[in-house]
Amino acid sequence: MIENFDDVKINLEHKDEFVNYLELKGIERYRRLCDQIKPYCDELTYEIVSDHYRYDIKLRRMIFKAVGLLEIAFKAYICNRFEIKIITAKNAKQLIEDKLVINSKKKLNVPQWKIDCIFDEDKELSLYEFIERSDIAVLNSILLLLPKMCHKELFVDTEDLDKNLTAVKKLRNLAMHHNLLLGANFNKVYRDKKCYSGLNENIKNLISLVPKRARGNISNEFNNCIFIRWDEYNQKRKLNIVEEYILDVEVD
Repeated sequence: MIENFDDVKINLEHKDEFVNYLELKGIERYRRLCDQIKPYCDELTYEIVSDHYRYDIKLRRMIFKAVGLLEIAFKAYICNRFEIKIITAKNAKQLIEDKLVINSKKKLNVPQWKIDCIFDEDKELSLYEFIERSDIAVLNSILLLLPKMCHKELFVDTEDLDKNLTAVKKLRNLAMHHNLLLGANFNKVYRDKKCYSGLNENIKNLISLVPKRARGNISNEFNNCIFIRWDEYNQKRKLNIVEEYILDVEVD
């Protein structure tokens, strides 16, 4: 296994540890990570590779936490303002459109098979129960039905909202399925009528959609992903991450 990494300097005391991780997480996974960071390193060592893997894990966990907060905030906003006591799988689209859409011809962009999955074996649900069972894709579709005044209450920038919400969905899926973030493909995001791409910009887009009262704490937690606690005294160590991948989010 380790012969696949002749470009990585591995000290004798780390060889067994590296082989163990290759068994647990995969040769190709580590190979791709090495290929991503190698162009930015004068010398690629096992310690550097290990630090980047830890950083990737911490970012994925934070993305999942931030998206979870976002989903709950979306659910709260909708359910605090709208009520439908009885919905069935057959009339769900029509009832939700009738209740949420104001002076518009917007349609709920959710396939019927997904609505059927939400109901499962239940014949009737309230709007609250329907929303509680909805994933980020369904929530995004429902939010886009709302009038612009609602979007302005929720978000700093409402331009290209549909594209930015779709980007969050993809970012969430990457984190949920434990895909490596370093080197992954991301959707383009939009801010102040400009287009951005890459991991850092997608994380900034996610943070910008989080409710303002939580944005500062979430930003700090993302910035602190570069630190780990490394000894029995709980001291922090800064991970050795190449500059190109260091996340630096402004705190509101």
